[in-house]
Amino acid sequence: MRSSIRTAGFHARAATGLLALALTLTACPTTTPQGEAKGEANAAGEAAAGEGTPAAEAGDAATPTPTPEPAGLDPVLEQLLAYLPSDTLAVGYDRMSARWNPATIATVFALPPKAAIVLEERQLLDDALAQAFEPAEGGAADLSWLGPQSVAFTIPVIRHAYLVRPLLRPPAELDATFAAAGFMREEIEGKLVWLPKGAFPWRIAILDDRTAAFVPVDPGAGLAPLLEALTTEPTAVEKELVEVLGRDPAIELTVLAGGPMLHFDVDATIAQLQFGLRNAAPQAAYEGLVMIVPDGDVDECGNALRARTAPEENQQVQALIKAVQWDPQSTVTPPQVSGRLAIARDQAKQFTQ
Repeated sequence: MRSSIRTAGFHARAATGLLALALTLTACPTTTPQGEAKGEANAAGEAAAGEGTPAAEAGDAATPTPTPEPAGLDPVLEQLLAYLPSDTLAVGYDRMSARWNPATIATVFALPPKAAIVLEERQLLDDALAQAFEPAEGGAADLSWLGPQSVAFTIPVIRHAYLVRPLLRPPAELDATFAAAGFMREEIEGKLVWLPKGAFPWRIAILDDRTAAFVPVDPGAGLAPLLEALTTEPTAVEKELVEVLGRDPAIELTVLAGGPMLHFDVDATIAQLQFGLRNAAPQAAYEGLVMIVPDGDVDECGNALRARTAPEENQQVQALIKAVQWDPQSTVTPPQVSGRLAIARDQAKQFTQ
């Protein structure tokens, strides 16, 4: 069996709600920061990762347009998820066309730290790569060998996230690039691994001709979780992510996390969280939906989320925080709180780095 009892429950419950969240996002009307409907829902297809929440009511001013026929699965998504272990605590799939600030995403959508880490580690990796591969003569680093997509995940005991990304050039062509950046070549568990000399916080493992993994330098972190994932049955989450995200390329960011997780704004711990961000062009820039399962009363959780403040943020970000529409749902299983926000084009710049 691929999953332990604990993680099997998380994966099964998460997968149950993915399609429900897809329908919810597809039916979500574009709104202003004050929550007024101003256009039809984006109809680029089904949307991403969620927990069994029924489709939201679109409102009188917005009528969803028909969903197009599925465009087929995403081979890169399948390629990266093949290395997803069964005991993940949090997992994020990122294929955003522009880089958004993970701290702002987490603040606006109330993501707890143990979920937001998969977004923060992607930013940390991008910054570390830019520094490590910067040419000696100056200028921007040439990272054309690395695809933009990533699967990031955390596992028990290891502090930092693993990240798996596609290679765009054959590994044999990268030896000089890695050596010039100060990495040392070694073979570990039958795989070519490039070890950093400086402060770069990952080892770069060549998993196959098309895939590289960034393995934390944390004590105890190694290749075993990645390699074992290839020999075990895919989890329910992995299968559903491939199915749902593969059929809707407009879903650009997804986070799934299992608890218990501490939350800065909610007294109860969080048992489960799922978040999806979908490109909503042409009606809006993006639509986001987060589903939170608290270990406590959902109405109290919803009230706490509505009362959030972030005085350290600018007025525009504070307005986005207040615009998230929180809906406690006590009649679904498990009881949960969903939050939704449509982000207009002029608001999207608040998220960009």
